[in-house]
Amino acid sequence: MSPRRASIRSYLALLTLVAVLPALALIVHGGLRQRDEAIAQAQNQLRILAGSLVESQLGTIKAARQTLQTLALTPAVQQQNAANCSRLFQAVVKQTPALLNIALCDKGGRVLAAARPLETRYLADRKHVRDALRLNRFAAGEFLFTRLGHTEPAFAYALPLRDSQGQTRGVLTAVLRLSDFASLLQQARLPDASFMAVTDHQGTRLFFHPPNPANPIGRPIAPTTWQAAGQAQEAGQVSVIASNGRRTLMAYHPVRLAPDEPPHLVIWVGIAEQRILAQANRQWQYGLSLMVLVTLLALLSARQLGLKLLVRPLALLAQAAEEFGHGRPWRLPRTGRQPLELERLADSFEHMVLHLQQSQQQQQQSEERLRHLATHDELTGLANRRLLHERLEQVISTRSQRQQRVAVLLLDLDRFQFINDSLGHNQGDALLCQIGARLRQCVQPEDTVCRLGGDEFALVLNDPGPGDSLTSLAGQLLERISQSCTIGNHHVTVTASLGISLYPADGGDSISLLRNADLAMYQAKQRGNGFAFYRAEMNRHALKILELENDLRHALERRELLLHYQPKVELARGRIIGCEALLRWQHPQRGLVSPADFIPLAEETGLIVPIGAWALLEACNQAMQWQQQGLPAIGMAVNLSSRQFRSGDLPTAVAAALRHSALPASRLELELTESMVMDDPAGAVQTMQQLKGCGLQLSLDDFGTGYSSLNYLRHFPVDCLKIDASFIRDVDRDPSAAAVVTSIIDIAQNLGLTTIAEGVETHAQLTFLRRCQCDALQGYLYSRPLPAADFAQLLARPPALAHLAART
Repeated sequence: MSPRRASIRSYLALLTLVAVLPALALIVHGGLRQRDEAIAQAQNQLRILAGSLVESQLGTIKAARQTLQTLALTPAVQQQNAANCSRLFQAVVKQTPALLNIALCDKGGRVLAAARPLETRYLADRKHVRDALRLNRFAAGEFLFTRLGHTEPAFAYALPLRDSQGQTRGVLTAVLRLSDFASLLQQARLPDASFMAVTDHQGTRLFFHPPNPANPIGRPIAPTTWQAAGQAQEAGQVSVIASNGRRTLMAYHPVRLAPDEPPHLVIWVGIAEQRILAQANRQWQYGLSLMVLVTLLALLSARQLGLKLLVRPLALLAQAAEEFGHGRPWRLPRTGRQPLELERLADSFEHMVLHLQQSQQQQQQSEERLRHLATHDELTGLANRRLLHERLEQVISTRSQRQQRVAVLLLDLDRFQFINDSLGHNQGDALLCQIGARLRQCVQPEDTVCRLGGDEFALVLNDPGPGDSLTSLAGQLLERISQSCTIGNHHVTVTASLGISLYPADGGDSISLLRNADLAMYQAKQRGNGFAFYRAEMNRHALKILELENDLRHALERRELLLHYQPKVELARGRIIGCEALLRWQHPQRGLVSPADFIPLAEETGLIVPIGAWALLEACNQAMQWQQQGLPAIGMAVNLSSRQFRSGDLPTAVAAALRHSALPASRLELELTESMVMDDPAGAVQTMQQLKGCGLQLSLDDFGTGYSSLNYLRHFPVDCLKIDASFIRDVDRDPSAAAVVTSIIDIAQNLGLTTIAEGVETHAQLTFLRRCQCDALQGYLYSRPLPAADFAQLLARPPALAHLAART
């Protein structure tokens, strides 16, 4: 008996099963891969969202800081008027949704005014108030919930208030809400199970959205999560088991007020892994179910399909072959049928692929939007600081291999704050957008235009060309910016200052190039010539100035400042009739610092006001000490700075110094410069008349070097003109200098003023001055500036004055 053979239909069923198995394996592999891609995409989306939230929070903090700085300049805050401050704060809070409260405290922490009622009247124990007073800078505080009279979770910041002398007078505090993060989370289009949390630097939960009783505010997050994140010192991602036993993906990002400071907030964004994989699992199950159904149908219909599609055609073929063998006509029938299962399977796969493409496109659009928010300025659409650094590093890496240059241009608008103050911030924002658009039009498409913040812009030129073309481009940029801008009903014209640094000459990385371009920009702003290229001495000079400024701030309290005195000698009788007090700085390491090095710095920083007040009082006291020692009573001349002269309390300060020292007002002489009084001639006359009302003397110093009008000179209540040393130096060699000095002396005599020649160093100069009937001299010919003790010896035993005595 022969063994039983399998039928064709059985072989077809087996072949059908073998053919289906690879497709089934592909479905399984595709499902696993789809799960991995879904997790990777969610991780990337969480990381971008966390970074965007941090950028948003830093922007909110910066806006709050700028708001506090603006409020600090208002009269209500400077005068600490509680009623006016409360109304002002309420208006600001009403217009700024991110602000919950603004309060003003005195330097003892007592609340003077607030936009909303507080539960306490003292904030001295708050961390942000303590740090602001102790560090004398903008500081962050601790998490607040109800202590400032509001039930929303919030975070507090403080800004110290300083008066014109740099003394701390109080603190401005601002409270920012944390709940605004929810809107950004909703815009991210994450599944419903996503959440966002904010913790402090110790892991204590400050905010959680959406609210969840299992994650209460004020409790620390799970220790395993905190340790896995490395205490959140740097941005990163973790995958942990949540309290509900489900695995959760989380991205975290610290928030720092400054790069060198520890984080005071940490932002967490998370989503349950189960929710990420839900859609992928459904698609996977759908594909598997479809394949199983196809397999079962194929197996069940194998007999019929084999009979219909294979056995019958073979039988027809055999019949045709038999007919052909017998020489009879034959034919091979063609059905032209396509298996329906294959069409359905193809349709199912096409539908599944289309669905996957749509899902990936939606995820890509959401990711692109979040990436754009993280790397671009929200107002102008330009690149932000983060993207600027990335592109600059990329360009540097590319150009370094080819030994090519890269230019970094840093641009700052001049007096932009005035536009904000006069037209409003909305108009200022519109102006910034127009400026950004103009900058894009002036550079190549491959170049980068960035808004760093405020009114600062930066440009990265990939191929700046030679120096002449870069200079021409800088001029074109400034000219384009200075063209009139139409903002609403206003036509506004602004100017800018531009600093330029070049790679590799001025720096090898983005940070160095931006810093050096910033130094060049401030140099251009100081010189007022539009733009400047970076030079190495700028950095050295900036460091030197920074160190010198820091030392100068402590010079008064350390008693490092002193006065030297140079005598004034009457030409007619050759006697000392007075002296000029000249400021000196005895630095413990630098030695005697030249006044040319620290006086301009003191003027720029405002330190000249307390220093000038000290010099005035010290000079008056010294004059009285010499008199008490039995020395001749001579006049004391003290130089005034422009800041002192423009301050409204100068006559009061002078009267107080005279009263404290008991020096007769007639022996005090205040020296003013031409530029000081010509800035505002009418105001200068008023101030000078108030000073003359005290009974003292006024002299116009460095006369002839400024732009004094003779018309104004006759109205100035001065007693003396001091002829600048630059004219005296060449009177015996230069006829034009001699003519100027002679004219000044004639003008003074006709106006009834005395004259003093500065910088007299030679007998020839003395002879000329005596011939011109100058009243007095001051210079190294008689004596250089001396310390107080040495000047007292000179006054007690003056040298022989025969060469100065009048000759008949």
